[in-house]
Amino acid sequence: MATDNEREMGKAGARRVGTITRVAAATLVVGSLVAELSCGGGEPEPETPEALMPTATVTSTAPAPPPPPTTAPTATQPSPLAPIEPALAQAAQAVLEQVAKEEAPPGAKAVGMPKVSLLGTGQFSEMTLSMAPGKCYTVIAVGLPPVAELNVQLLPSTTVPGMQTVLAEDQMVGARAVVGKSPNCYKWPLPVAAAARVVTTVAAGTGLVATQIYEK
Repeated sequence: MATDNEREMGKAGARRVGTITRVAAATLVVGSLVAELSCGGGEPEPETPEALMPTATVTSTAPAPPPPPTTAPTATQPSPLAPIEPALAQAAQAVLEQVAKEEAPPGAKAVGMPKVSLLGTGQFSEMTLSMAPGKCYTVIAVGLPPVAELNVQLLPSTTVPGMQTVLAEDQMVGARAVVGKSPNCYKWPLPVAAAARVVTTVAAGTGLVATQIYEK
């Protein structure tokens, strides 16, 4: 049988073993916590809000507007069919009346007023003529110097696309043009009235042009 001494020694040893066991268990718990913290098991770091993140600002500059278009200078030369000074118009009409005494058939009377225009080469003036059945017509045009060549045509008021119909035209050379000159005249052949265009064109030169229609 164990003595009292031996029993005391056994109890002391058991207490030491229990203490060692508790210390070892505590050591394992602490080691486990350290390992968890080292592996990122702790609370995550707060994220930086996007509103607080620095942002780059891009400034765009609008292109400068284009310069305004250059305005072409206004022409100072009189345009075709520009108003004529009364004194110049009267001078042109006087020349026209003198030519009419030579070129218009006897008994022909002026229809309306003469048309006086300031024209250059290639430019023209136009009048409207209403032709009646049985009537005879004469057109006289004169150009003042430096007009060198003048042409007159009698055209239908309505044209067919692609076709150029000429009822009558002058055959003269120079600054005088006559359609239906004396002793003849242009007689409208149809039994109904019709409208026609009287076109006076400057073929060479620039100056005052006067045109008059006569009816017989």
